[in-house]
Amino acid sequence: MSPNYIPFLGITVHWISHEWTFKEMVLDFYKLSGPHSGENLFQAFERCCTDMNILTKVLSIFILYCFIINFYNY
Repeated sequence: MSPNYIPFLGITVHWISHEWTFKEMVLDFYKLSGPHSGENLFQAFERCCTDMNILTKVLSIFILYCFIINFYNY
């Protein structure tokens, strides 16, 4: 392992525009501290979304996605 190793979490967004073209963008490149556990990654993601004031939008989309996936699995 390199002595200069610095862990980061890259967060990207993807969407379809009103003109039906695929769009993507880097939302944040967040420096991590601590282990790469799911809990630590989630906390970094949550902080990023909170800092950008988009956490409620992200959670609303996630809840809708989970509902759709569960609906079609029955």
